Amino acid sequence: ISLVGIELADGDLRIVEHIGGGAFSTVYRAESASKSSTYALKFMRKADPGARDFKLQCMELESHLRAHDHPGIITLHRVLEHDEHVVLVLDYISGGDLLDAIAQQPEQYRGDEHRVRGTFAQMLQAVEHTHRAGVIHRDLKLENFLVSKDLSKVYLADFGLATTSRAHEQVGSLPYVPPGKLSQYTNDSQSERDP
Repeated sequence: ISLVGIELADGDLRIVEHIGGGAFSTVYRAESASKSSTYALKFMRKADPGARDFKLQCMELESHLRAHDHPGIITLHRVLEHDEHVVLVLDYISGGDLLDAIAQQPEQYRGDEHRVRGTFAQMLQAVEHTHRAGVIHRDLKLENFLVSKDLSKVYLADFGLATTSRAHEQVGSLPYVPPGKLSQYTNDSQSERDP
């Protein structure tokens, strides 16, 4: 079901476009009438208190709030509720994710050592800031770094698997699991499914 055209926050935010999503959320672009700004709205189905998904949602909010006061991290502006969803109001970054930027504009990166170093330095600064804030992102990949339209700025996004705890379960995107941890990852995933 598309939410394009829906208004939230007493009519201040109007959804204008579906821009992506994943296993646990759907993201839309919305325009604000009062601020003449554009935001990304991340819709997550409300989870039952005590459920694993509820704990992950709470951890995502806590992690994002701890870490978002950095120019290289997407800002969480506010949290809303809409029907059966929790809605995160986030910065909208028009350039898309870094993986798509590299794939669609390889000439902008290939052979441009200055751009590559600058991009990587911004990524490292954002991750360093999260660690200083006591947050472990746990899903670092090019798809979770967004870029400005001109490719000059990089922003860390998607704190859906982040934690503030040093003792944590194995998580992340399967294609990015280090080979040495793969058996542990698959064993942990299997034990969650077994009764």
